[in-house]
Order: sequence, then structure tokens, then C-alpha cells
Amino acid sequence: MDRYTEQIIQKKPDIKQKTLLAVMVAIICVGVYLMMFISFSKGIAVIAVGAFLTYLVKQTFNAEYEYLFVNGDCDISRIINKSSRKDIYSFKESDVTRVMSYNSDKCQNEFEVNANLTIKDFSSGIKDNSDNWYVFLANINSGTAAIILELNEKSLEHIAECYKKKLD
Repeated sequence: MDRYTEQIIQKKPDIKQKTLLAVMVAIICVGVYLMMFISFSKGIAVIAVGAFLTYLVKQTFNAEYEYLFVNGDCDISRIINKSSRKDIYSFKESDVTRVMSYNSDKCQNEFEVNANLTIKDFSSGIKDNSDNWYVFLANINSGTAAIILELNEKSLEHIAECYKKKLD
């Protein structure tokens, strides 16, 4: 019988998204300046482009990660604005070598020791929730990846069953 667990995590907007939003607001300000002092029609055009791009960037602020665990395999999807879903990452139980708490000394040591570690962060990004973050060290393609997931109790129980020997 297959074990199945699904979890959705609300993602906090990252610095890249906030920077893009600031750039879009700056474009709108340039449009207002153009409209008032140079050319009304050019200013309106720049404002319209800036407003449209601001709308597109603002849509990405409402993002979620969905974790789907089937036995030990995990598929991760990004859901934007509760309407657009895209599979972004997956790993198999056989690829995972260790699972550990993000705040553990073992995990922090692994980050310091392994310079070639590729970090894939699929957590909410809220540091106050870091007690629920778990790192899956996996051998994927060209090297070792540290996959950070924010697990609730149900997902953690699933992981404890599937990764008994690999859970630290």
C-alpha cells in the first residue's frame, strides 16, 4: 500500500520580487515625470507599461509550494496566485542520503564543510518557522543537493516512516 501525504506552504516574497516591484514603481514615477514635464503621451505610455508590469510582479507575491510525498518520493510544485501550477523539483527516496533538522548542529556543519552543496530552498522563507525546516541531502545529477522543506506534523510522520535509517 502506498503512503501519500500532501502539504501546501505559503511562500514569503523574496528580495528579488521586492526589488522588481520597487523597479516597477520607479518606472511609474518616471512616467509621471515625463507626463508632467516632457511629453504627456510618452508619460502615459510609460505609466501604462509600468502599471502592467507592476500587476504581473504583484501576482507572483501570492505563491505557494506544494509538497507531494508518495512513499519516499517527493514532487514539489509552485502555485502562483492559486491559479497557475508548475512542477519545479522532485527527488526519489533512493537519492536521499540524510534527512536532518535545519537548526541542528549536524546540518550547519554540513553547510560549512561541503562547499559544493547546491541549496534548494522550498520553505516559506519565514525564519520564525525554521524549527519546522528539514534538510534532505540528496545525490542528484552532478552533485549533492540540500533540499530545504518546511514540514508539518503529518508530513514529518510520513518522513519518519519512509526515511527511518536516514533521519537524524
